[in-house]
Amino acid sequence: VEQAIELARECETAAFELVSAAGEFLDEYSLSVAEFWGGEGDVFSAIRGPRTLADLEEWVVGLARFVVRKAEAGRATRTRLLVRKAKRYIDRNYGKKSLTLERIAEFCSVTPSYISTVFKKDMGLSLVEYITEFRLKKAKELMDRNPEIAIMDAAERVGYGDAYYFSKCFRRLYGLSPSAYLRGKFTGE
Repeated sequence: VEQAIELARECETAAFELVSAAGEFLDEYSLSVAEFWGGEGDVFSAIRGPRTLADLEEWVVGLARFVVRKAEAGRATRTRLLVRKAKRYIDRNYGKKSLTLERIAEFCSVTPSYISTVFKKDMGLSLVEYITEFRLKKAKELMDRNPEIAIMDAAERVGYGDAYYFSKCFRRLYGLSPSAYLRGKFTGE
């Protein structure tokens, strides 16, 4: 009987340690392990709920699954927030020639490789492709508002230093050159 009581205490202590570790882990994602047992009562009551070793084992396995699900959901949320932060930075800085993957990564406090990977996974296109499309969309809006604008001026305002490269990218995305696009504005084509 004494051995059974001692084993029960050891199992209970191990469960407390497990809950503590799970709590610390979930804390990083601003989540609470108390959700696992419905948030009712304290951890002591929750751990003492299972009556047999099999019940305790089932409870611990359930806790582990809960932590993994919550961590995955938290990671997805952090990824979305990171991508949103990168997009906001691009929106504010697209007109600067100095806008680079390295600058975006630095702003987001991650490595260039990491931001590239999560951005591509979340958005379905690379960060460089996104910047290019964003800049060209802004250039098109600029030309729509001001059809007399010089191509070089439009290119520089959206972060391109080279009008030829800007024209090449514009043609690739929209199927016509910026000058043809502007001509269409004048002639109504």
